[in-house]
Amino acid sequence: MDTYNNLDSYKNKCNQYLQRAANCMKPHAVLEARYWEMWRTYHTVPVRCGTLACPLCSSIRRTRIKKKIEHFLQQFPDAHMLTLTIRHGSHELGVIMEYWKRLRARFWKEGIKFKYFLVREFTRKGTEHLHILVSQRLNIVWIRKAWREITGDSFVVHIQKADEGAVRYLSKYLSKQQEYWRLTLVKRMRLYAHSRGLLLGQYCRLTDMLVKICNDKQEADRIAEEMNVESRCFQERIRQASRISVLPDNECPF
Repeated sequence: MDTYNNLDSYKNKCNQYLQRAANCMKPHAVLEARYWEMWRTYHTVPVRCGTLACPLCSSIRRTRIKKKIEHFLQQFPDAHMLTLTIRHGSHELGVIMEYWKRLRARFWKEGIKFKYFLVREFTRKGTEHLHILVSQRLNIVWIRKAWREITGDSFVVHIQKADEGAVRYLSKYLSKQQEYWRLTLVKRMRLYAHSRGLLLGQYCRLTDMLVKICNDKQEADRIAEEMNVESRCFQERIRQASRISVLPDNECPF
C-alpha cells in the first residue's frame, strides 16, 4: 500500500481534502442528458466533492451502499453474515485485506465459490474488522482454522444468517467511518468491496457527458440555455429530414 513519505505531504493532502469538502455544491456543471435517441437537453447540477469529510457526500454514499446491501440480500436469500477479526496491535493497518485474499484463495482451491460484499470497520483503537455478506452458508470450523493459520494469532470468527437487520448492522459501521477518513488518505483504503461481476443495482444515469463546470450558477444556467437552443434547432432539422423521402445533394439538412 502506498503511504505518504513525510508528515508535510500528509498534512497537505488533508488540507486539500478539507478544501474540497468546503467547496461542495458550490460549482455547477452543465450536463447533457440523452433520454432517447435524437433527443437531447442540457441542464445544470451542483458538483459534489465526494469526500468522506463532507457530511452531505458521506451520507449520500452511505445511502447508496445501503441500497447495494438490500439488493444483495434480494439476489441471495440464503446469504450469511461473516465477521473476521484480528488481534489489536499485532498486525499492520490494512493487512487484513491481504488476509482476506488468502482466505478466498483457499476457498477457491477447495472448489467453494460464492459471491460476497464486505464492509471494513475501524475500531476506536484502530483495529480492523471485516463484516462480509456471503451468498451461502460456509463451514465455520474450517474458516476458523484457516483464519488462524493465515493470521498467525487470530481465530475470532462469527457467521450467522443475514436478515433485514444486516442492513442496519452494516450501516452502523458505515456511519462510523466518517471519523476515520484520514486513514483512507494514509493507506489509500476502501471502505467496502464486492466480488467481481456482481451486479448490485444498476442506477440509471440520465447524464452521460460533462460539458463544462462553472463557479457561478448564473453562468452555468446561461450556457445550458444556449445549448438547449442549439439542441432544439437540431431536433427541428431531424423532423424536417424525416418528412423528405429523397433529398438533393445541395439541400441536406445536416
